[in-house]
Amino acid sequence: MAGIWWQKFISAAYRSIRLAGEACDFRSVQFHEFPALCHLVLASGWCCVADGSERVPIDHADIHVGLWAGRGVGRSLATFSPFPVIGGEMVTLEQARSWYTDEDPTHDFAHVRRVTALAERIAKAEGADVEVVIAAALLHDAQGADPAHTEARANHHEGSAAFAGFVLERDGWPSERIKMVQECIRTHRFRTGDAPQTLEAKILFDADKLDAIGAIGVARAMAFAARSGQPFFEEPTEAFLRTGKPGENESHSAYHEYAFKLSKLTERLHTETARQLAGRRQELMIEYFMQLRDEMQGGA
Repeated sequence: MAGIWWQKFISAAYRSIRLAGEACDFRSVQFHEFPALCHLVLASGWCCVADGSERVPIDHADIHVGLWAGRGVGRSLATFSPFPVIGGEMVTLEQARSWYTDEDPTHDFAHVRRVTALAERIAKAEGADVEVVIAAALLHDAQGADPAHTEARANHHEGSAAFAGFVLERDGWPSERIKMVQECIRTHRFRTGDAPQTLEAKILFDADKLDAIGAIGVARAMAFAARSGQPFFEEPTEAFLRTGKPGENESHSAYHEYAFKLSKLTERLHTETARQLAGRRQELMIEYFMQLRDEMQGGA
């Protein structure tokens, strides 16, 4: 993603925003004065102060709501509309494609496509609201899911829910259905966030977790480790197995991720359909990581 050289945005009401003279993009922006966000608007591909005195070219995909929402400033975005108007009533794969980059192979658009297909299949089998489930699946990682952006990653469920609200409101969805989609997105994480309560939220959670096990789960775990500079295997400490937090000088290997999270995912699934789909995936994943452990320790 191309960096943007930010100088100053000047408004009559607020002091200058300056980013220490660094070239940066919206995924790493640290705003010094959050209220000034309300003075930024997006118009015809240009980001400018409200009075139009200064502007720079910007792509809406560069604007990272997750960082703002994670700092409790989501409400400040009420007058900020960085998203294009979407035609039609239902979010499509083609529209969703523009919200994801290929920087992270573990949370890229291919992941979104797989989760959407699984979520639709489960929703139909379980008698859920299919439109809500599909919209939530397409939007669930739209903001901040990339592990390289640690702060945004921790709050990506909130950022993506806020993003969904903007997108669906602009697309004419009723407020009660927007809230249903946002509830799904806010509760889809394994480690943090509230547990899903609605059937639709449970289905998104299940679909997302199914994509973390099986052959694709193994591939994603190994890719995550490689991208994070972590080893494929290291024996986890007992403390890590209890808390999921590496100790001093302890790595977070692909095997760590399996031992603490991936091996337990089927226990957390909510729907019978998902549990049925998980069977073979779980067997294959366990077999792989047990073989990896044996080989890394000099076994057959």
